[in-house]
Amino acid sequence: MASRRISSASRRKSSSAITIEPSQLSTLLLEQFNNYRADVAQVIRDSVTSTLDGGLKELRQAGAYKDRTGDYRRSFTTKIETAPNSVIGRLYADEGEYRLTHLLERGHRAPSGGRTAAFPHWAPTEKKMTEDFEKRLRDGIENLGGQN
Repeated sequence: MASRRISSASRRKSSSAITIEPSQLSTLLLEQFNNYRADVAQVIRDSVTSTLDGGLKELRQAGAYKDRTGDYRRSFTTKIETAPNSVIGRLYADEGEYRLTHLLERGHRAPSGGRTAAFPHWAPTEKKMTEDFEKRLRDGIENLGGQN
């Protein structure tokens, strides 16, 4: 059995070559840029959604405070607003329970004159969500087009 050498040119990924007229170049490039923009926008939407879902789950488990009725933890919710050129994601406490967030996060003056203990739960979750979002976004954009 004879061994066969494969040239470096044949080892490269095959790509289909197309021939275009110079007048079509701008149209083709514009189409490719628009496709890339749409792919990146989808990666951003997916990253925002995944990050918010993970943050909501983590926030509901975070904090050493006693949530006697469970209303505070159940009030955590997410909201995503999309526009053609933006995606805005929010994680927040709703239903009147938002007032507790600052008091629990930072502590406050007690009726007896002392201070209550602080139970940081939003700040660590926000930091983790920021890192998670950046990683998801970077990985998603790097993986566009089947790279890696």
